[in-house]
Amino acid sequence: MIPFFAEYARLPDGWRRNVLMEWDDDGVLTGVEWDSVVPTHMDASACRRLPRAERSPDCA
Repeated sequence: MIPFFAEYARLPDGWRRNVLMEWDDDGVLTGVEWDSVVPTHMDASACRRLPRAERSPDCA
């Protein structure tokens, strides 16, 4: 599994916080979970962020 954690992500039903997405080795999205906790093996400060213009209006 290849994990990606985003503080904010726009999903089909709107903006969500603390989104953990996972892909398999073939690049197929296998899971999306919001309101999750940063996995211990991932550094939250290293998580990618979208440019300000593309983030949710309530993002800090």
